[in-house]
Amino acid sequence: MASALATATKKTEQLSSLSHFQQHSEQLTLEQALAYYLEQKGKTRGQLFHKHSRLYISYLQGAVPNKTKLKDFTTRDALTFRNWLQAKGLSNASVNKSFANIRAIFNFVIQEHALEFRNVFKGMQLPIEKNDAKKRLPIAVADIRLIQSHCKAVDDDMRSLVALTSDTGIGLADSAGLMLNDLRLNDDILTLLFNHTNIDHLKIEAVNA
Repeated sequence: MASALATATKKTEQLSSLSHFQQHSEQLTLEQALAYYLEQKGKTRGQLFHKHSRLYISYLQGAVPNKTKLKDFTTRDALTFRNWLQAKGLSNASVNKSFANIRAIFNFVIQEHALEFRNVFKGMQLPIEKNDAKKRLPIAVADIRLIQSHCKAVDDDMRSLVALTSDTGIGLADSAGLMLNDLRLNDDILTLLFNHTNIDHLKIEAVNA
């Protein structure tokens, strides 16, 4: 009998504690949610992850300055945020990325704190990314030759990277990741030997820097 009473008491205390936790969590502000998100999700992420998360929260604060608590945001606020981003002149891809980050922060905090309100940033109609994609025009061969001649005249490490990129068409990061033994010169013909493992490692380090 005493054991059953103790179990029931403990269960009641747990439910009471959970209720208190939920009530407290429902007062979470954007800044607190961001801090919690970065603390939990940003442990193994680079500075860029933290920087972008703070940037998108600042966008939301700029678009909807009168809301501070997560539970107070409405679908109308999400629409205001979308329109604000577009009025700011961001591309469709950037608008989608901003929403994806805000949605992720809200999702994570709502789930982790067992909150009873929905994420208003889910299911929002967003612009199609490719609709405003700018078509890149090719660089004229004469301009490429001019750039290469200037690179040859200066002949330093940065100009060598630009010249290598213009000659081969590979990315600047790939050029920077090449080692001396990746280059072969036979009869004035340059051959590149890619070691993708080393190059990808350099790219990852750059992103996490």
